[in-house]
Amino acid sequence: MTSRMHTSNGYTVTLHQREDIGSTWIVRTHKKVLFFRKLVGSDWFLNCEQATLFAQQLVADLERGSDLIRTRKPGWVLRRTAR
Repeated sequence: MTSRMHTSNGYTVTLHQREDIGSTWIVRTHKKVLFFRKLVGSDWFLNCEQATLFAQQLVADLERGSDLIRTRKPGWVLRRTAR
């Protein structure tokens, strides 16, 4: 399953579930640069609800022009559910 959300300032947030890995949900953020898409961040989640809420909040922050993307450390982040 894949879902894409686009922002007005050139970012694309993709919510994706890889069935070969199991129930892991991946939220990837791309920035459009000319004709290319640059991967800016990737966050991994263990459930759909948490991944969807994160993706919606990320899109809202990017629409407001937040510096969230520029201040993030590069790499992969696995976000576990709260206990």
